[in-house]
Amino acid sequence: MKKILSCCPVVCKEVRSLVPSDFQFQPGKPVSTFDANIYWLQESETTVSMDSGSEKNHHVGKFDDRDGYLTSIDHAYRLGKQIISAYELNTFSSDCLKIQVDIFQTPVFELFSNEVRFSWAKGANWRQYESVADDWNELEHSNQALSSKNVLRKMKRKTLLNKHMVFSSKMPSNQYLESIVKFKEKWHAESADKPNYSKRRK
Repeated sequence: MKKILSCCPVVCKEVRSLVPSDFQFQPGKPVSTFDANIYWLQESETTVSMDSGSEKNHHVGKFDDRDGYLTSIDHAYRLGKQIISAYELNTFSSDCLKIQVDIFQTPVFELFSNEVRFSWAKGANWRQYESVADDWNELEHSNQALSSKNVLRKMKRKTLLNKHMVFSSKMPSNQYLESIVKFKEKWHAESADKPNYSKRRK
């Protein structure tokens, strides 16, 4: 299983009925499911690209939440400002720098409840998790037996919640930070405090 080290918030905790991904169904034999406590990490990933008129977008860089939830935007913004300044981009330029943010959730198992701290990431509390995808499938309807009408399906690696261009060099420069602040306020998230598990609605 893939190990994940993250300081992003766990926004949902639930129970899923899982079956190993290498399970071979045999008619007439019962299927044992594993009722697992699943944590859903909410993370962001921000991409910086350059649109040169008729040409396809040129990928410049991609950032994750290395220093905490939504910090991928901060790293992308710093790079974007450098490029805008270096190429003297403005609202009238033919070239356009774009910064796009993806917000997604990842299903994981918690490995250790104790937090991990790093000297280079002050204020960020890290925890170690294990990926659920690839090694586990789930019953489509957890309260029913496996059948032709209740099949196994693969656990998603990630669930995309939102894809948004947080700003571009076509915007007035005095709106860059305002746009970022509004986006962060909208997608603010905190970890669920109480470990109460419930079945997730389909």
